[in-house]
Amino acid sequence: MCDSVEYLYAIPKDKMAIMASIVTYDVFEKQIELRKALLDLGYCTTLYHSAKTPEEATIDVQNICKKLQIHLAQCVATNLIKWVRDP
Repeated sequence: MCDSVEYLYAIPKDKMAIMASIVTYDVFEKQIELRKALLDLGYCTTLYHSAKTPEEATIDVQNICKKLQIHLAQCVATNLIKWVRDP
């Protein structure tokens, strides 16, 4: 592992506090429809949301899958700030 993790910061450090959740999921169908629905809810292309908790992010994915009749194999959401450490 590198001594410096500066490269992990996709956004300025002072803006990270507002970044609430990042979510990942596995589906075997309708990937495009699920991703579009998440983008419509304010997620960016890396599927983080600045105002959602991990619980809310998981519920969003579950609700969209239910609405679109997608079998959700798994879904994991976490607070992104916990994954980043200062050098």
